[in-house]
Amino acid sequence: MRTMISVVLLFAAFSVAAGDTTRIGNKIVTVGMTAADARSRAGTPIYADDIVNHFGAKVGENWSYQDGRRSIVLTISGGKVTAISETLL
Repeated sequence: MRTMISVVLLFAAFSVAAGDTTRIGNKIVTVGMTAADARSRAGTPIYADDIVNHFGAKVGENWSYQDGRRSIVLTISGGKVTAISETLL
């Protein structure tokens, strides 16, 4: 039983988290804020990747940040933050 609990806790520690708010440095970024506001708070992303639809048209971007032991991806679509995901490194 203890082994099972340990495995579940270990898996949870390295899983991806998604939410509506994150902290990057000492600034808060939330889903729904404009891309300009997010960039002014979070700074320039270390990597930006285009999101394209099945026709090849750009429909958004994923902005990647690293904050300590967390990798944070902001999904930008229509000029706004539409999703936030975090992964523990």
